[in-house]
Amino acid sequence: MRYILGEQRQSSRLDWAQSSCARWIQLPLFLWITPLLSLGNKRTLVESDLNDLSVNDKCSVLLNRVNRIFLAFPLIMAHIAQPLLIRQIILYIKGESVLPAYAGYLFASALCITAILQAIIHQQIFFRNARIGMRVRNTLSSSIYKHLLTINIEALHKTTTAQTINLVANDASKFEELTMFVHTIVLVPLEALVTFGLVLWYIGLPTIFGYAILILLIPMQFIFSRQFTRYRTTTMACTDKRVQTINEIVNGCQIIKMYNWEKAMEQRVCETRRNELSSIYKASCLRVLNTALSFAALPLISLAIFGGIWLMGRTLLPEDIFATLAFFAMVRIPVTVTMPQVIEKLSEARVSARRINQFMQLDILSKKR
Repeated sequence: MRYILGEQRQSSRLDWAQSSCARWIQLPLFLWITPLLSLGNKRTLVESDLNDLSVNDKCSVLLNRVNRIFLAFPLIMAHIAQPLLIRQIILYIKGESVLPAYAGYLFASALCITAILQAIIHQQIFFRNARIGMRVRNTLSSSIYKHLLTINIEALHKTTTAQTINLVANDASKFEELTMFVHTIVLVPLEALVTFGLVLWYIGLPTIFGYAILILLIPMQFIFSRQFTRYRTTTMACTDKRVQTINEIVNGCQIIKMYNWEKAMEQRVCETRRNELSSIYKASCLRVLNTALSFAALPLISLAIFGGIWLMGRTLLPEDIFATLAFFAMVRIPVTVTMPQVIEKLSEARVSARRINQFMQLDILSKKR
């Protein structure tokens, strides 16, 4: 038990669930948090109702440890299995399958099982990634504070209070946001490659027409990434200036009131905020364009593939159409939504890493025996 403000706090239920013999039920279904949710449904929670933080999530532990991100290969298998099962079910309904009568029921059961496994694995991956992101943010925050206490006086003049606050509040959180989706950097291209191979096996040459459009869109993502980096750099510089201005106003509020400088200070804050919002607005417009282009990609790919089949004079079979659409539905969210987010978050994390690196390179006090 831990003692918080004179009250006892119970040990982490998450640690208990992970070490319990029933962890295969407790963890996937989140049963370990049910008592807290039930208590919160009955009355307002207080500090003593909360369990202690997991040992693996504490800053004292995270400062000396960095974990690798879990790669979701079982999720890929569950994704790919569903379109294949749909194709087999259609062939079974058409009567073209030589399999026994009970095979259709097996295919339908397998489809349900893979969908359930996909949902469970997907949520577990994001839960674990969220914990890893929290650990990364806590580790960076602890490192920044620790380095701040060792900076010498001369180097301390090279930074400001506003910049330090921004490093902890904004820049460190960018790595947490990136960690939520960073596994898709490997997952999405791998899914797209496997999908291309399977669709090429079923459809043939017209698959190349559709994926040619996807290849043409890849350079545009790199252009968007570079623009996001530029806007992020400008935004953070404006944010540092705004926070520094407000900090100066708060510290000198008595002098400002004495000389009646309220209007001048208000105009100064509005000007810095206007520059910051201008950069944010440009980044938002670019984000909208990137999202719209991503959502239009898959319909264009489908049109190119099915149009190519029609132009080649081939017959569109139901099993091929449904299987192809199922494959496209499988990669729709990762390709059109997740990848643009990853590119944006990666660009922001690069800028944040550069800013944190500049701060960590400030000279520290020499150790004297």
